[in-house]
Amino acid sequence: MTSSGSGPESGPTGVSARALGPDLARGFMLLFIALANSHYFLQGRSVLGGFPQDGSDLDPVVTWLIATFVDGRAFPMFGLLFGYGIARIAARQTEAGRSWRSTRLLLWRRSLFLVVLGFVDAMLFYVGDILGAYGVLLFLGVWALRWKDRTILLVALFFYLLSWAGSVMPR
Repeated sequence: MTSSGSGPESGPTGVSARALGPDLARGFMLLFIALANSHYFLQGRSVLGGFPQDGSDLDPVVTWLIATFVDGRAFPMFGLLFGYGIARIAARQTEAGRSWRSTRLLLWRRSLFLVVLGFVDAMLFYVGDILGAYGVLLFLGVWALRWKDRTILLVALFFYLLSWAGSVMPR
C-alpha cells in the first residue's frame, strides 16, 4: 500500500516482493549471451564458424558445449524473460490505477534508456550489443500490450510463415 493507504504502490517492486526466479534467469541468459559471443574475441591462424581451430585439445570440447547448450538458446530465452518483465510492469501499472498513456510513456522511457545505453556500449565496447535492439523492440512492442490474443496469434503466425518461406525458397 502507499503511504496514504489508497492502493498498491506504483514505484519499483520492493526487494522482498520480487520474484527471484525471473531475475536470476535473466542474469544467467545475459551471461550465456556473453559466453556465446566470447569466441569473437579469440584469435587463431585457422578459424571455423568464428571459433579458432589451433588451440588446445580442450577447445573442441568447449566449442561443442557452447554450440550445443548456449548458441541459439540464450537469445530467445532472454527475449521471453524480457517480455515477461514488460508484461509485469504493465500489469503493476494497471493495478495501481495508472492510465494506459502513463504506462506507455514509462515503457517508452525505458526503451529510450536501452537504445542510448546500447548505442554507447556498441560504440565503446562491443559492436554486437543487443541492448539497443531490445530498446527498439520495446518501443514498437508497447502497442502489442493492448492487442487481443487473436491478433497476437495472427501476427506470430505471419512471422512464422515468413521465416518458414525464407527457409524453403530455392536459392
